[in-house]
Amino acid sequence: MEQRAHTAVRWVWATALMAIGLLLAGCEQQARPEATLGPPVPPVVPIVIGDRDALPPACQPEEVARLVMRFFDAVNRGNLAQIDQIFAISAGPEGRKPQGWYSVDYSPPGQVPRQFAAFTQSDLLAYFRDRHVRRERLRLVDLQVRGPTWHGGVDVTYTLARSADDLTGKERPYGGKGAINCSRQQLFVWSMTDVDQPPLPGTIGAADGIR
Repeated sequence: MEQRAHTAVRWVWATALMAIGLLLAGCEQQARPEATLGPPVPPVVPIVIGDRDALPPACQPEEVARLVMRFFDAVNRGNLAQIDQIFAISAGPEGRKPQGWYSVDYSPPGQVPRQFAAFTQSDLLAYFRDRHVRRERLRLVDLQVRGPTWHGGVDVTYTLARSADDLTGKERPYGGKGAINCSRQQLFVWSMTDVDQPPLPGTIGAADGIR
């Protein structure tokens, strides 16, 4: 009987100590200042070039902006499966060569200007696999939407900030054009160039348009 009484007392003390500990922890948590968040990133508001009502229903400006932002998010996270879903060379006009492409002109400081173009899906994904290793990041600055176009979808022009380990790690401004297949909700052209440098000869760049 006495042993049961001692056991009961120990259980009461243990329960009380646990409750006090939880109470103190709660007070400490309430006393801690909330984490300070950085300034919010302002959303990119797409600008329509021409008649907004003439745009295809599946390519309204807000939807186009979301598609581009999803593409950038996939690139920044190195999500090749999502890139493969959002950017499809095969989404370009059938029978046209090239059907679509992804191209970049850039001039790393102190280095020879570089040029890259992917005309197949396998080359596109291999490129982004390598760029993720180099920690490439894209950030949209502004976006303009124009349509409908000869290919039935919309064209976009844009300014973005690009950074990567082999680009000094600092953001550099780029500009260019792209094309979207509205019915498939996929990009099939993206051509951008370092705005600090003129396009290289023979480059499918921002100044050449989408033909």
